[in-house]
Amino acid sequence: LALTREQILRELRDQGLADRNRSLGFAVPTLRIGVLSSPESDGWNDFVAHLRESDVGFAVSLVPIKVQGVALKPSLLNGLAFFARHAAAFDVVCILRGGGSRTDLAWFDDRDLAFAVARHPVKILVGIGHQRDQSVLDAIAHSEKTPTAIAELLVRMVHEAREDVGARAA
Repeated sequence: LALTREQILRELRDQGLADRNRSLGFAVPTLRIGVLSSPESDGWNDFVAHLRESDVGFAVSLVPIKVQGVALKPSLLNGLAFFARHAAAFDVVCILRGGGSRTDLAWFDDRDLAFAVARHPVKILVGIGHQRDQSVLDAIAHSEKTPTAIAELLVRMVHEAREDVGARAA
């Protein structure tokens, strides 16, 4: 598995794509959130609960995907394609999955998925495991350790933007 990950990352580096998506900036404020996750997953439920508790007016659009097994790749590629076609309507796209075994998360170490994320026109945020888990997607997109950590980042960024506007108006 490690060899496959390194080969994919090397190919992305050779084509100048390894940092492309991660280098995209964040919209200020980041409010229009696309999500690729399973609607039954704890990761999705924790993420959306944290956003709701924030009382920030996020607009969240979920495109359901499979988060493990052979159906993961085609469902994730289709979801990424949907958000690429509608890129102007979203500030970020989040790929969410809670933790799991290394073999469960290995489905995210896929060349086609990596290139789709690297070339995606919208900034991708990845929260698909725990701190110790590092997939290819974690290496090439903005990665947070969990779906909740992504929600916390989004809430914090909106609060910082609000404070900045308040300070400029004063």
